[in-house]
Amino acid sequence: MSKDWFQFKKFNVQQGACAMKVSTDACLFGAWVNLKIIPKRILDIGTGTGLLALMMAQKYEQAEIVALEIDADAARQASENFAQSPWKARLKILQHNALLFEDLKQFDLIICNPPFFSRHLKGVSGSRNIARHNDLFPPDAALQMMKKYLTPHGEIQLLIPETEESNWMSALPSLGLKCIHVTRCRPKPDKAVNRLFLKIGHEAKLQTQDELCIYVSEKEYTSEVKALLTPFYLDSAWVKKGF
Repeated sequence: MSKDWFQFKKFNVQQGACAMKVSTDACLFGAWVNLKIIPKRILDIGTGTGLLALMMAQKYEQAEIVALEIDADAARQASENFAQSPWKARLKILQHNALLFEDLKQFDLIICNPPFFSRHLKGVSGSRNIARHNDLFPPDAALQMMKKYLTPHGEIQLLIPETEESNWMSALPSLGLKCIHVTRCRPKPDKAVNRLFLKIGHEAKLQTQDELCIYVSEKEYTSEVKALLTPFYLDSAWVKKGF
């Protein structure tokens, strides 16, 4: 059972009211996110607990961060987490359907850990279904919205399951967007790739890719993962298998 809070080096995440809890995947994605330019504005779509927005606030010290969350309970939880952080002046939470979002300015970086599943059986929890299933945020509509708010040299960076790759990739060409980098994540050396980290932009660059293995063994992170997470994890986090 997940506990109701997690303490990071510079912030705390309360999560008791959220359908989707803090996960190793999300922490690793937030640590992996990077941009060649220094972003002035960042948009986090489907913020949940506010974890990714908080990681961006720590990473990019001057950025204004807007976080969208459709679920009322999660939005309240994220607001509380933002208010208790060192960066509350730069963090803004909006309870909003992302597809109906309106803003006068664009963003240099748009991040999203979107609902994972298409055409899957749903459970009994409505809020968990919204968080896990993309009925309200399908790839084509999601990318169209993101493109509208992306600066010319900005990037969209996504965490998706490997099984959804074709759904997201096939939506890019008609929007004039291109996947410029893919990091393929596998849980352990002998396991198949199950998560993808994507960088998407306007520019017609050649696509590059690499691979990231999370665990050496059941309870030990790889050196690459430790290097990514060290700025965020307390030392005590290394003694257990993530979250």
